[in-house]
Amino acid sequence: FKWIECTSARRWAWAALCGLLTGFSMCVRPYNVALAVLALTPPARVLGGRLFPAGRPAGLSDPAPPLQFGRALAESALVVACVAIGFVPQLLCWHAEYGTCIANTDGHRFGLIPWWALHILFHPLHGLFYWTPAYLLSVIALVAVSARTGSHSQITRPFLAVLAAFVFLYGNWHVWSLNVSYGMRGFVDSYCIFTFGFALAIEWLFRRGRRGIVAFWTMFALFG
Repeated sequence: FKWIECTSARRWAWAALCGLLTGFSMCVRPYNVALAVLALTPPARVLGGRLFPAGRPAGLSDPAPPLQFGRALAESALVVACVAIGFVPQLLCWHAEYGTCIANTDGHRFGLIPWWALHILFHPLHGLFYWTPAYLLSVIALVAVSARTGSHSQITRPFLAVLAAFVFLYGNWHVWSLNVSYGMRGFVDSYCIFTFGFALAIEWLFRRGRRGIVAFWTMFALFG
């Protein structure tokens, strides 16, 4: 958000930092490349603003001058370049271990159809929503807000795009469960994408006097 909402010259520095951190996270788990979808946020906002004009989301900082599409693309290119730079240590490790910078140790090839997508979300052994159903409420809140014009949708839509990217990537891999694990192990580095949905859902429940539901849900999220 420091990058997306910044209105000063530091915006470029925040964009570079966002890219580097994404690249570093890919060193931990290459599938975290799904987070790089966030790099498309500025040009997507510019195009969305032209197609569907709306006011600035409530609760955010003061309105910034509208981004030009060319500058938005330049920021996205900077993020992608920094993602690549942050991933260099992993490429060097693969080269030292396998003699190539692009390691495909199991010979798997990706397709256009994520055959295991529903397994990732609902499988009784490793499904994300089966093991941690509290996250389903977060996604419902993200979808509900994203369907509106304005409001907080400029924030929730990138989160849903990242979630879709993760489901697509893992849904294409025959070892989608990441072998023996409790729950959907592939999301352990990216649970942050659900936090805004949690906040929206809790706010909605509190406004309607459903504090008991919030307490129960919180306990369920922690220990369920």
